[in-house]
Amino acid sequence: MPLWKRTLDVLGSITAMILLSPFFIIVPVLIKSISPGPVLFKQERIGQGGENFTFLKFRTMKVNNDSSLHREYLNELIKSDKSMIKLDKEKDSRIIPLGRFFRKACIDELPQLINVLRGEMSLIGPRPCLPYEAKEYLKWHKYRFDIKPGMTGLWQVSGKNRLTFREMIRLDIQYVKKMNIWLDLRILLQTAPVIISSIFHSNVSVNDFLHNMKNKISPNRQFKKFIKRYYSDIYSVDKLEFLDDKLKENSINLMELMLLLSKLDKILPGYNVSKRYFGIAKLIDYEKRSQSGDMETRYRL
Repeated sequence: MPLWKRTLDVLGSITAMILLSPFFIIVPVLIKSISPGPVLFKQERIGQGGENFTFLKFRTMKVNNDSSLHREYLNELIKSDKSMIKLDKEKDSRIIPLGRFFRKACIDELPQLINVLRGEMSLIGPRPCLPYEAKEYLKWHKYRFDIKPGMTGLWQVSGKNRLTFREMIRLDIQYVKKMNIWLDLRILLQTAPVIISSIFHSNVSVNDFLHNMKNKISPNRQFKKFIKRYYSDIYSVDKLEFLDDKLKENSINLMELMLLLSKLDKILPGYNVSKRYFGIAKLIDYEKRSQSGDMETRYRL
């Protein structure tokens, strides 16, 4: 680990523990008063180099829960292309009172500052995975083990549970390759707004949203290729592509595209999808092509 990163981890975690010290007093008292069992939830996770370590969280679930359901759910996420909506997204009897709020506000993650001080984790890095999750990894997935797992990371500030498992891995590997102090500082600064936004906004799957928009915007046109192949690029690349084999019959027009992007702005607050991916020059160019019927099979924004 670079010296600058370890220095940032130590100074950052100590500062955070001092500033957030009231939570380390109040939360344990609340957990003890509403649910029998330990305050901390301890779990084996995979760290740098594939080594196991004891991962710490404030307990938000009842004790002695069966992990088989979660194991099956993770396997499905790894093998499918579904968004990583949490298994406990809806009402879940396993969650203790206030547990859902602790999770949404990431208060349950605070004990991981201890993991950071121990050197088992970093403030910034890939999400630490479970041993049974790692067993399902493909060879290229394991590049995320080249560095220490983090409390937050590129995945968390780029869409988090709206993304698919494959997109999460891709962002983790992207961070491994591009890791630098400025990127770490940017991710740290983006984390708080993302957490605040998640408290007041429900997680909406872009995949599900686009499937719904397919019928609401243009029920007579086929959007399957657009939905299947390119919604994932909204978060993780510098360009957004639209592709359709039969553009003259099935391409979306200018107003439909503007409506789609404006809707994405609403479900992705602060991300400015329309401004980020669709400049005025491109709008004019796209409109001219739409009117003339001179459409390319691939159009890049």
